[in-house]
Amino acid sequence: MMVSKNFIKIRLSNQGYLKGFTPLNILNNSEGVKKKHQKLLMGFTLIELLVVIAIIGLLMATVMMSLSNARARSRDARRVSDIKSLSAALALFQVVSGGNYPVQAEEGAIIGVDNLSVQLRTNGLITGSIIDPVNDSASGYQYFYQSSADNKSYTIRYCLETDSIKGKTQNCNNTVNP
Repeated sequence: MMVSKNFIKIRLSNQGYLKGFTPLNILNNSEGVKKKHQKLLMGFTLIELLVVIAIIGLLMATVMMSLSNARARSRDARRVSDIKSLSAALALFQVVSGGNYPVQAEEGAIIGVDNLSVQLRTNGLITGSIIDPVNDSASGYQYFYQSSADNKSYTIRYCLETDSIKGKTQNCNNTVNP
């Protein structure tokens, strides 16, 4: 069915449509206008879709980087908390054992089945194991304990992944002493 341009103008003016606006019902009824505006009724072009996918990819990469950094900061906060708990347990051990800390002549990793962990659990000073969240010997993410020669002092060494903890550095040279 052919619709004249005058009919479209009349229809537009009678229904109060804005000039230049062609509603879908007019486009569907008019062959000439339908061909002219057929491109407006088609979907997105390949370029438009690729641009949108690229933008979404960039946003996802940014979110993943932020999430990864937040997880590292969270593990560092847990490490500091673990070390405080371990220090408190060692202070109680010193009181219980008459002023001595657990014997560990050479620096050793705290992995849950080591001498320090066993002694603290045996005396009821900790429940479970206090181990690094990553606990990977290859990367160095473990806690290390060594007592002094007279067992009156100790050193706990641990690693941090970020520099988010005030007064601590992003490496494995962070230590705690009584």
